[in-house]
Amino acid sequence: MSGCESCSSGSCSSCSNGRVRDLPPGMLQAYKLNSPRSDGFLVWIEVEHRPEGPRIARVSEEILSRIREVNGGSRVWGVIFGHSELRPLRSELFSYGIETLYEVHDKRLVGFEPEAYADCLAKIIIRTEAAAVLMGATRRGKELAPRTAARLEAGMEANCADFGADGRDLDIEVGVQGRRCRAEYAHYPQFATVVPGALPLGKPDTGRTGTVIYWQYEGDDLKDIVSSEYRA
Repeated sequence: MSGCESCSSGSCSSCSNGRVRDLPPGMLQAYKLNSPRSDGFLVWIEVEHRPEGPRIARVSEEILSRIREVNGGSRVWGVIFGHSELRPLRSELFSYGIETLYEVHDKRLVGFEPEAYADCLAKIIIRTEAAAVLMGATRRGKELAPRTAARLEAGMEANCADFGADGRDLDIEVGVQGRRCRAEYAHYPQFATVVPGALPLGKPDTGRTGTVIYWQYEGDDLKDIVSSEYRA
């Protein structure tokens, strides 16, 4: 399928009917997703569904705030699942530093579907060639992160208290028996879950904008979990 260099399928906000719209010089290069090596941060955006409408989980905003502090110029992607209810959340996500937002559109994915989420996330990670994948160490994040990492045969650090970056390398701080130690990765992509409340929430930059890419879930059926056991 034809499209721009950002999506290759005519599905992003820069395309119309599979044809690239006239764009300012350098824009496609700025949002080019295929890099010669792994680079950039990808964050799963957890959504909390409330009677007054969906909202972004605070831990996702905390992770994005920290990325803004440590990022040395790498790209920042976000992945969010749902449907038309996601539109009001875009400006807030861009204000916290996301440059390219993947919206996985399917009414069946408004709730949490770990198998489908992991499948889509893995494909998007391969597509973007992200070096670091981060998400909150929430009940959902603790289930989704290892599922996705296993699909990519990638390493993962859980329950991180802080993280930094040295180029494309993620430097993780984890708590071990009341002490803190640092873990470094040898392979990409690098996965980490971050403890909610461990990082300060930064101030949003309301003037920021970004690009939205629509990603369609290709699965036919959602798998039912017959039984499960959760331990904190």
